Amino acid sequence: MDNSNAKNIANHSTVDSDRFKELKAFDDGKAGVKGLVDAGITNLPRIFIRPPEELIEEKNIGHLQVQVPVIDFSGIQGGDKSNSVIDEIRQASEEWGFFQEINHGVPQSLLDEMIDGAHRFHEQDAEVKKQYYSRDLLRMVRYFSNGDLFESSTANWNDCLAIKLTASNQAEPDELPEVCRSPVIDYASHWADVPLIPGSLTVNIGDLLQIISNDRFKSAEHRVIANRIGPRVSVPCFFGGVSTPARKYGPLKELISEESPALYKEFTVPEYAQNFFSMPYDGSHRDIWKI
Repeated sequence: MDNSNAKNIANHSTVDSDRFKELKAFDDGKAGVKGLVDAGITNLPRIFIRPPEELIEEKNIGHLQVQVPVIDFSGIQGGDKSNSVIDEIRQASEEWGFFQEINHGVPQSLLDEMIDGAHRFHEQDAEVKKQYYSRDLLRMVRYFSNGDLFESSTANWNDCLAIKLTASNQAEPDELPEVCRSPVIDYASHWADVPLIPGSLTVNIGDLLQIISNDRFKSAEHRVIANRIGPRVSVPCFFGGVSTPARKYGPLKELISEESPALYKEFTVPEYAQNFFSMPYDGSHRDIWKI
């Protein structure tokens, strides 16, 4: 367990002793939920069992089938088409906070290979994956289970391989796991996210865009659902602003007026990350920055 994780654990004295021991044992094992499956467990560990009141609430929530806006990026380099796409993105961002891209220029073969590479990584022997296991947010490549393991009330059935690929803070090729190195390098040259319909990319307007747009754009609350049978693999890309050198983010000056005053105070990416990772992932983290 690295120093950042030890500091994180020490800050959460509210976790009861038995649960803390179970969480720590699970984390120290560095095998994730895939390791539990490979070990052939027959009973779900207590840390993954949601309270009855949460399950009742879940059953009472209505589930609607909706189609988020689908935006066609073909011919975007052209003048009129480019303006049209920008208008569609603006409208989807203001009304939905989500949209899907088609004809975006990322080959379907690359999307498929990226998913296959994720499968290959997680299907490796636990001892191979352990070399990447860490909760140190500064590491370029890290494997972990449950980013909010010690903050949330219930652990999620979730393992993650996180790779930094921003232009100013990018992992070197030899730092990447060999089984998914090639597609990750190719994938990094495209703006890509999780496809929900064949060949499309889904874009989610996050908290940062809602804040700098002064609430014009929507950061829609969202979640993913585990498959009933077999693994579910997602390959998200996060665009979270510039952290080095640190710069201030807040509502754009062009959007502020007497009639529409700033709704949020300014912050740096490290300040936002520190607050984000000190709380459970569920719900919005914007309120802490509201004026």
